[in-house]
Amino acid sequence: MEIDYPLDSIKETDDDPAYLPTAEQVVLRTKQQTIRALQTSCKFTEKFWQVWKTEYLTSLREKHQCEVGKQRSSRYVPKKDNIVLISDPIQPRHSWRMGRIQELVENREGIVREAVISLPSKRTIRRPINLLIPLELESSYPEEEEHHVESSSASPQHTPPRYNLRPRKITQNANPRSRTSGGIASIFSVTFALLLVFSSNVTAQKTTGVEQFHNRRHIHCVQGGVEITSQERNQYEICADDFCISLKSPQKKEIIKFPPQVTLHEYNVQWKFLNNDSIGILETTCPATPFCDQVDCIICSATIFNPECWPLGAILGTALVLYFIMTGCYVFLYVPLQVGKPVRIFTTLLWQCTKFLIRRCYNCIQRKNRTRRYSTDLIELLAVVITLLAISAVIQGCQQINLFSCSLTSPPYVPTPRERKSAKLKIT
Repeated sequence: MEIDYPLDSIKETDDDPAYLPTAEQVVLRTKQQTIRALQTSCKFTEKFWQVWKTEYLTSLREKHQCEVGKQRSSRYVPKKDNIVLISDPIQPRHSWRMGRIQELVENREGIVREAVISLPSKRTIRRPINLLIPLELESSYPEEEEHHVESSSASPQHTPPRYNLRPRKITQNANPRSRTSGGIASIFSVTFALLLVFSSNVTAQKTTGVEQFHNRRHIHCVQGGVEITSQERNQYEICADDFCISLKSPQKKEIIKFPPQVTLHEYNVQWKFLNNDSIGILETTCPATPFCDQVDCIICSATIFNPECWPLGAILGTALVLYFIMTGCYVFLYVPLQVGKPVRIFTTLLWQCTKFLIRRCYNCIQRKNRTRRYSTDLIELLAVVITLLAISAVIQGCQQINLFSCSLTSPPYVPTPRERKSAKLKIT
């Protein structure tokens, strides 16, 4: 055995790390060891959190749903000082609060439906039992075991008979319901037989009518459509899935083509026609037809979006569509920029002329209204003057007075009482 000195020349490998005592292992000497320790700690924390969120809380929820259900009460009777999770539909499961059951609240029937929960913040809240999820999983609850014991004890036990007698045969009396059920079954059987007979007659009549239809009308499938032969040239309608064609004056032999999207798969064809006062229908099922064989247009979506059918037609259709799009953009976007100024000037002149005409019309209307108002004022003034003149003439006629004057030139003479006589004056 050869030993090399010094021992520090031996390097540490990943497969055979150097041995360190426990005290030295705790001490983080290098940066890489510190980073490795932090990564390991974060990895184990994340793993624990994932197990808690995805497995443990999910198992708690499933156990709680099995035990509680959707009722207010629960088969699980909580106990005081149990640690529970408080369900909150607003928050995710890993954010639910945890609390301790401080008191159980019973209703009038003695059933526990609520509990007083003490939170870590020393605050108490009341929550129903079906929102409390026990933190620990148990295989079974004591209440279930007690119920099982009570049910097993309550089950009757087989006791031997007191006397050793021979077994008596059990007699089954006739049940009156059996006769009633037998009578009902017979009635149903008769009714069913009558329905079968009636349906067979109707089917026979329909079959006869269909045979007559087939004698006069024929329909068979061709590539991409159907060929119809009819002795009567009446109006009829052909439908294939959701596509329908109506012919008002058809020929005796018509070939009707359907769109490629209809004939791409197996499709049903209905021929509806008038037969006297009723509507006859002939149906047939046609096989699928290759899509490319049915494309017979140049500028259409079937040609443009399926270039494998006709590459040249797809190129021409796409070029034409692009040409029309570019021409439209040129006409509606570039041309207005070039012709915009003359158009704007012409529009301004037209608007000024329109405003002038509107103003002239408005002035004419105002002038006519003023002339009418002036003439009306004159007429009213004349009427007032005539009325005043008439009233003044009447007033003056009522105030006419006749005045008479009398003068005496002789000396005053004083008559005696005997000579005094009364004088009378009469005015007419």
